[in-house]
Amino acid sequence: MVMGVFFRKNIDFAKNQSAGKSGQALSVTETSNASISAEKIDIGRYKDPAGLTLQKMSIGLWLVANRKNFRALLIIFLSLIIAFCAILFVYSFGRQIFFGMKADRNIFLGMSGYNRELFENLKKNPLKDLVFSPPEAIKTGDNRYDFHVKASNPNERHWAHFSYVFSVNGEKTRSSESFILPGESKYVILLGEDLQSAGRAPSFAITDILWQEIDFQRYPNWKNYVKDRLNVAIDGINYIPSQSGGLSEKISINTLDFNAANNTAFNYWDFSFMALLFDGNRVVGVNRYTADRFYSGQKRSIGITWPEEIGRVSDVLVVPEIDITRDDIYIRFDGGVGEEK
Repeated sequence: MVMGVFFRKNIDFAKNQSAGKSGQALSVTETSNASISAEKIDIGRYKDPAGLTLQKMSIGLWLVANRKNFRALLIIFLSLIIAFCAILFVYSFGRQIFFGMKADRNIFLGMSGYNRELFENLKKNPLKDLVFSPPEAIKTGDNRYDFHVKASNPNERHWAHFSYVFSVNGEKTRSSESFILPGESKYVILLGEDLQSAGRAPSFAITDILWQEIDFQRYPNWKNYVKDRLNVAIDGINYIPSQSGGLSEKISINTLDFNAANNTAFNYWDFSFMALLFDGNRVVGVNRYTADRFYSGQKRSIGITWPEEIGRVSDVLVVPEIDITRDDIYIRFDGGVGEEK
């Protein structure tokens, strides 16, 4: 039996390759390292499939890293607000204790004294209603009428603003407004109202009224206040009836001419004049004229006409009419108080 002899030989490929040709054959690891070192990787070109970007990751990391700082800033901000509120509370409370309570007490005592004075005055001199004469209607055309009534205010310390209507046979006129000063007597008129028939007994009604007491702090001397603002002189009154007007007989024009001088120290936006024509004690004509921009020291010639037959006129009355309790009647200027010229 012939026995075979086997020989075993370990082959070192790496050693052999190094021995054969150096640098021509490299391992897998060596090849990868060589590629990474040869080319620089651009991280900015990285795109996450879920939409997460490197910028978002950086902001998130920054917020997480500075979370403690944000918390500290929030605590400081809230502490400042609390300190400011506390200081404001202490200041307000102290001011109220040392100054406010005393001022409130003085105001209360002043109001109490005023109310007591007013109450006592009203007990001694209760507020009295306005007094009106029987109203009358004057026919000025076909189904067209002027109305008038005389009003008197018996209260010496109160004036009134009121709304009113006339009515005839249940038919009411339009609503109008007027005023009456303390202790004043005046005519209240309504011009050019169309009605089916005025009849002989029209009625008059106040639909709303507002009373106001004289504030003696604002008006220390009421009589002088009225005199200074209603010092308007009326002269040169000349009434010309239609018969002597020289016009056509088919047109009845009655004319009233007069002069008005503003002797006050004030300039007025509008200043009204009420004219009444009398036949004895009966009013046969009423009218109103409003002068625009009536300046201090100015004198105007004013003419009022009645385009209807009036008849006999024995007397004429022209009365200035302006609500001096209103502030918007005066033309105010930039320099000074603005009321005086």
